[in-house]
Order: sequence, then C-alpha cells, then structure tokens
Amino acid sequence: MNCEICIHQPYDFNIVLAFLKRHCAFGIEEVEEDYYIRYISFGDTYASVKVTINDEKNILHLDASGCKIDDEILDKISHLFDTHHNPKKLPKLSGVRVIGCFEPFEVAVSIILGQLVSVKQATKKLQQLIEVFGRHIENGVYSFPSPKELMDAEIEPIGITKTKAGAI
Repeated sequence: MNCEICIHQPYDFNIVLAFLKRHCAFGIEEVEEDYYIRYISFGDTYASVKVTINDEKNILHLDASGCKIDDEILDKISHLFDTHHNPKKLPKLSGVRVIGCFEPFEVAVSIILGQLVSVKQATKKLQQLIEVFGRHIENGVYSFPSPKELMDAEIEPIGITKTKAGAI
C-alpha cells in the first residue's frame, strides 16, 4: 500500500536521514542514502514502511509491505519526520527539522543507554539490548522488547550500570 504525506519546503531530507542513520535501532530500522525503512512487528511476523521523498511534489512517499498504512502509522511517520512543521514561521531556517520518534519507549531506552557515552557506544548497547531481550522475527528483523519484558529482566550483563538498568 502506498501513501503520501505533504511537507513544507524547505525540507532537508538528507539531514533527517543522516540523523536517523546515526541513531538507527538495529533490526527495527534501516536507513540508507535515499530512504528510511521501519519494521513493525505483528506477533510472529512483521510489516515494513519505506519512506522516500519527492521534492518536486513536496511529499514524503510511504510504501508499506505487509500492512495497510492506518492513521496510527501515518501519525507516527509524520511525527518522526516532523512533517507538520511550517518553516515559513521561522524563515531563517534551511529545512532542518526536529526529528521525532516512532515509539517513545524505544527512544527513552536509547536515551538512557546513551547517557555519558558516545552515540556509537549507545547504538551498540541498544543493539545488544534488542538482540538479547527483543524477539528475532526473521531476516534480521526484531521486535523491540516491551516495558513489561524489560521490567524484571537482568539487563546489566549487556554491560550497563545498575542505575541505567533500573531507569529502564
């Protein structure tokens, strides 16, 4: 299924993708030079939503595989890519956006893991957490562990402090 989200120009899709690539969640997101893919787990299977841009039409193009793009997914992608922002209200900006998130819990966990370490180290710890406590679905796609799954889990062995584990 395909869908489009209107964007206000200027919109610097390359900067957005570069940011998302630096903070990409292993097995849950994929970011390349000209697209973003979000994997969404549904029990023992998953769907994907690929986001590209069409600058000429001022739209983000969404291509879903394995699911329909419902209002919830549309809202999450729109929030992630900050498509509601109207840069005309701030004319000196050059299309830079405030990147949102797809799932707030995932971002909260990655922020905790990223405290006092580099982005590279935080991304590696996030990958370890996903590999150990997430569920491998297939083809390198994982589901992010739920708050309930992490609540009683011993997560310090992936190399984080008790304080970070407690915060998660």
